[in-house]
Amino acid sequence: MALSGPSVTNLLNGLEKSGFITRTSNPKDGRNLRIDITDKAKQFLSERSDAFSKSEELITQGMSDAEKAMFVSLLTRAFENVEKLPPNG
Repeated sequence: MALSGPSVTNLLNGLEKSGFITRTSNPKDGRNLRIDITDKAKQFLSERSDAFSKSEELITQGMSDAEKAMFVSLLTRAFENVEKLPPNG
């Protein structure tokens, strides 16, 4: 996603402040933080699961199973290509 360290920190701070994640020190290496999703985040994702399913149905409407598989493959490849870009694009 080509995000800078401070951008990631700001995102995590917002998620933590909203109660969606917790951050704790890694017991094996105190230099690392462990990030866990909370029950609030799990409930949020669960409630939106239907919306994601409906969106998927709409996007793939009229596609055969083979076409859907190809679509997922192409989207995955496109995502991987974007991931390979240097941070400043």
